[in-house]
Amino acid sequence: MTKTITRNRGRPIGMYLVAAGGVVLVLAGLIVSGAVRFSRPKTELAGATIDPPFPAPNFELHDQFDQPVSLSSFKGKVVALTFLYTNCPDACPIITEKLHQGYDQLGPDTSKFAIVAVTVDPARDTVAQVRSYSVQKDMLNKWHFLTGPVADVRPILALYGVDAVNADAEAAAAKATSVALALPSPTSLPINGTVDHASPTFILDPAGRGRAILDINFAPSDLVQDVRALLAE
Repeated sequence: MTKTITRNRGRPIGMYLVAAGGVVLVLAGLIVSGAVRFSRPKTELAGATIDPPFPAPNFELHDQFDQPVSLSSFKGKVVALTFLYTNCPDACPIITEKLHQGYDQLGPDTSKFAIVAVTVDPARDTVAQVRSYSVQKDMLNKWHFLTGPVADVRPILALYGVDAVNADAEAAAAKATSVALALPSPTSLPINGTVDHASPTFILDPAGRGRAILDINFAPSDLVQDVRALLAE
């Protein structure tokens, strides 16, 4: 299944190839009608370079402390912007741990760095839930895990091209359709609350521009390299 990351005003800024279940995310290309391309950057970045950089669309949600947080409030810092959910059984805990390790490796540079995670499961990821997850992963004071009403979160996911499909809801809809049309019911699947979603981590520079994208296979040292390279510009 191919997923397209879209920039503000709906124009595509990247393309991802996602393995079944959303476990593995591989960056396949970054194309915008020939305007966005891969090139050898002036700043050596570990992630896939976005050239030219794009202004990251602003948004505001509430974090694990139930405080309003806007993306624009981090201007002047390098930001790692990622998309997760607390009940994720595979990719999200992996990404969280890598962000945790990268944060710890940055040492004093964390004062000029922020991690912003946006839930892809706003229907279930309440403030209490994202706080509990943050405590469990030792990230309570190391990031802002943002959530809000479904109507507020979905447009943000769309701005960044992050498709998120609740597998249980999709299975229930398929079953309802088969019943309505008097068709054989599809094979029942376990109800486990999974959400199939793209998992990019955007690296934003201190000016709030998207400069690179890390896929799920990034190493904590890749994050450290990108943060320090952008801080040194």
